[in-house]
Amino acid sequence: MSSFTRRSILAALPVLAVPGAVMAKPKAKADNARLDEARLPAGTRTTLARIRAAAKTGDVEALRITIQRNELPPLFARGMRADAIAILKARSADGAGRELLHILLRVLDAGCTGLSSGAAPTQFLWPYYANTPYQRRSPAERAASWGLVRVADIGVSIQAGAPQIHRVVIGADGTWQVFAVL
Repeated sequence: MSSFTRRSILAALPVLAVPGAVMAKPKAKADNARLDEARLPAGTRTTLARIRAAAKTGDVEALRITIQRNELPPLFARGMRADAIAILKARSADGAGRELLHILLRVLDAGCTGLSSGAAPTQFLWPYYANTPYQRRSPAERAASWGLVRVADIGVSIQAGAPQIHRVVIGADGTWQVFAVL
């Protein structure tokens, strides 16, 4: 795994505005500029291609090999340490993981930005606008954000006044770190 730990990944991404939630300040900076995926580090591009190919099959089991390439499985839900595929199936409205595969592809299609705690990005975040407050996103980004929400999270999103979107984080070394609402 890269020099970042799961704890630092969570600390780098803001807690979403949910009534009663305490907001955390990001420790890693995101410039929110959409990056050209062809310019990503080779390890990141390889992992991204593997995730996309597996998600396009429509079978959540196809992600298992990509997940197992990591030293630790990616974070798919806070506090859930069970089998990654079981988590994806349980969190998906259809019970088979297809809802989350669809969201995963939409998140990756939205483009990425770099996250860094120094000069060069050490992690890459999809969608590129994920760390931009909802009201400061462009109208197109606000509309696209609603496509990154699970059916089960629509009520919470409406109550919060902003969609509770999924994010993907892949390290510069190719480690898939996160696919979750953070």
